[in-house]
Amino acid sequence: MFNSNQGVYYRGVQTVSPAGSGNASNGLSVDPVSGDYVLGNNTNQAGAPAQLLSNREIVTNNNTLTLKDTTGVTCRMLIGNTAAFNIALTSSQAQINYGLNQGILPLIFLRQSDGAINIGQDGAAFNNAQLQISGTMTSRLLIRSQSSGSMNLDRTVDSGKVLTNSNATGQITINLPSIVASNYAGFHCYIVVDKNNGIRVTSPDATINVSGQIAAAGAFVTSALVGSVLHLVCIAGGTHWHAMSVTGSWII
Repeated sequence: MFNSNQGVYYRGVQTVSPAGSGNASNGLSVDPVSGDYVLGNNTNQAGAPAQLLSNREIVTNNNTLTLKDTTGVTCRMLIGNTAAFNIALTSSQAQINYGLNQGILPLIFLRQSDGAINIGQDGAAFNNAQLQISGTMTSRLLIRSQSSGSMNLDRTVDSGKVLTNSNATGQITINLPSIVASNYAGFHCYIVVDKNNGIRVTSPDATINVSGQIAAAGAFVTSALVGSVLHLVCIAGGTHWHAMSVTGSWII
């Protein structure tokens, strides 16, 4: 440890206690019990002795700054007062809480397991999540294309995508994801026939209803007419797919 005021190095020293009251400031304070210099001050300490007096900067030089508790599992960072904004980092997900006290379910959380960003309380039903945007929002649909073989949809990442057979060398099969016994009802996708090799669509455990014609679980809905579009949504606990819109020719 280096004492910049005295130009002295201390070896094997963990803490340095000041003589008298000390003059720690600008992010540091003197612990009222131990007399040690400490980072910050006690929560709600009168006078906030560690309040910043100037802008501060830490240059990491490609090193990592790690914040963790004694178990290395959970770390919380509070920005503002505890009822306004806090970030909780855990081994499974990062949570961003706004307008909630520490310990209450977060409004926004980022899951490490699948990279998902959810808005709404973690653990609540998916359809209880809310997103409100004031102003202009621009967006574009994500395209997933397959040239041959099977396109296996992932219920966590493929909802809302346009699925097509651009550059197809043969008929492709789109396997809809299993939604039964999961919290993914409302999954929807747009299926667009771009090449006359054709597309067939199937679900392993749910029916597909296209304009009143119903394909049983494991059966196919097929089109080889370029320009045909099928917008499917899964409802009723994942046991039924319904066509919200149909363009062109689709055969069951």
